[in-house]
Amino acid sequence: MPNIEEFRNIPDINFIDGVTLENLRNEAVADYESEYERITGESKTLYPADPIRILLYTYTLKLYQLYQYVDRSGKQDLLKYSRGGFLDNIAALRSVARLPIQAAQTLLTFTLSAPLEYAALIPMGKEVTGGDNVFFRVTRTGEIPIGEIEVTLPAVCTQSGSVGNQYPIGILNTIVQPLPFTPSVRNISPASGGVDEESDQSLAERTFLAPSGFSVAGPDEAYIFWVKTYSQAITDVNVFMPEPGTVDIRILLNDGELPGQGFIEGLFAFLKENKVRPLTDKVLIAPPDLVDYSIELIYYISTKDRNTAGTIQERVSLALKYYSAWQNQKIGRDINPDTLRQLFREAGAKRLDLRSPDFTLLTGVQLARLVNTHVVYGGLEDD
Repeated sequence: MPNIEEFRNIPDINFIDGVTLENLRNEAVADYESEYERITGESKTLYPADPIRILLYTYTLKLYQLYQYVDRSGKQDLLKYSRGGFLDNIAALRSVARLPIQAAQTLLTFTLSAPLEYAALIPMGKEVTGGDNVFFRVTRTGEIPIGEIEVTLPAVCTQSGSVGNQYPIGILNTIVQPLPFTPSVRNISPASGGVDEESDQSLAERTFLAPSGFSVAGPDEAYIFWVKTYSQAITDVNVFMPEPGTVDIRILLNDGELPGQGFIEGLFAFLKENKVRPLTDKVLIAPPDLVDYSIELIYYISTKDRNTAGTIQERVSLALKYYSAWQNQKIGRDINPDTLRQLFREAGAKRLDLRSPDFTLLTGVQLARLVNTHVVYGGLEDD
């Protein structure tokens, strides 16, 4: 079931009235004993090792599987529970299709050592690499005008999926096939946006938002629908209006990754080319503003848990990783030390001496970023 906030207020349903395997077994045994007595006039008790009881258990297991298929079949017609091909068919009713696998994008700047006396043409399809057999291809023809020394062009990875996301600024610096002139090249934005086929979670959310996108964007949800339609790499979107006529869109990618300039320009072109943006809207697209925070604490374990202290330390380490991931997966999520305390307590820690972070209220354009971690185990303490 997709983990979508709006679905949490929709009640759970069951198409088999809560039937359990234990119910079916008990009913089968009771029915057999009752029918046996009705036909023979003698009472009959099926003990646990009775072959007939074992046979009934075998058939009720099969029957329970049929009940599960019935329940699953009914739920696949509902957006809250649907997945796979069933979800694709529900989405199609709202003219929404699953987004295919996509390649990473970036911006490449070609630079001459000195101006030329002719315009230097960079043909569409020219490939650049970082030297590891992963290539980025220029998606439109560009040229360096006479008297100038550089031009910036969009490029896309030749391999679809997340393989192209691993290149920070400056890594893509080798032109695969020589040009008549000898420019240098480097990517001026991190490569980003490469993703696998859209997940059920993302498709269900876009299907839920689809009615908001039936007209051009205007309401917040309409912009969110169209922005998420551009790429399944976008996991969070915040839309607000800082002043009349201006729409500020902040986006976040998978695993808290910030979008590169190439990805942002592609999204802007998508909104423009698909006639999504009203003519009266000035649209601004940017990554969220980062708010740095640190985690500094000492934690203690109860002496009564001394025999499992090693396991608790491992759980605490996982809790720390979970908190840092949770904190930077949603734009505008406040830096909340209470959540950190809760996770450490659930992991088995008795007490925390928490020095930082302090609670920090974030706005809809800000994103928390962990920059430093100093977590110390303080030892065992009596309750």
